Amino acid sequence: MNQSTKQKLLEGLKEAMIAERTGIEFFTVAASRTSDPKGKEVFQNLAQEEAEHLAWLKKQYAHLLNDEPLEKVPPIPVTDMEGDHPIFSKELRTRLKDAHFEMTALSVGQQLEQAAIDRYRRLAEEAGPGELRDFYLQLLEWEMSHAGAFSRAAQELREEYWAQNNFSPF
Repeated sequence: MNQSTKQKLLEGLKEAMIAERTGIEFFTVAASRTSDPKGKEVFQNLAQEEAEHLAWLKKQYAHLLNDEPLEKVPPIPVTDMEGDHPIFSKELRTRLKDAHFEMTALSVGQQLEQAAIDRYRRLAEEAGPGELRDFYLQLLEWEMSHAGAFSRAAQELREEYWAQNNFSPF
């Protein structure tokens, strides 16, 4: 790996590590603040996954500093966020009018995941063809399922939340 590629990768890893740390902190707070049991479990799992991502990124950073080869991106287990209620329980609807924190958490979580997707996509494009691009594309895959789940949950609940709180112009 040439010095320019190494430097770009180190900078990209720093950026990714900061983002993972932000995710850990946010999902930990979200888990502690929500009263929805499924939401609490999902946010705790997401915080754990972000911690695993961060540990792996730190390891790769150390490998680069020591001129050791990078490890292949491991298949880190992904929290199950499929189905009609990927983040919160269906019972959340019974108190949706007052679920201000949960709706905020959905919005912020969605933004964090989308930012990670955009970051890894940009870094992959800047890297051009080769090992560095493949590395960032693998990291991109980490974040794709989370973003989809946040988006589905937000779409599912947003209109009803707005209507119950008289935010809707209709």
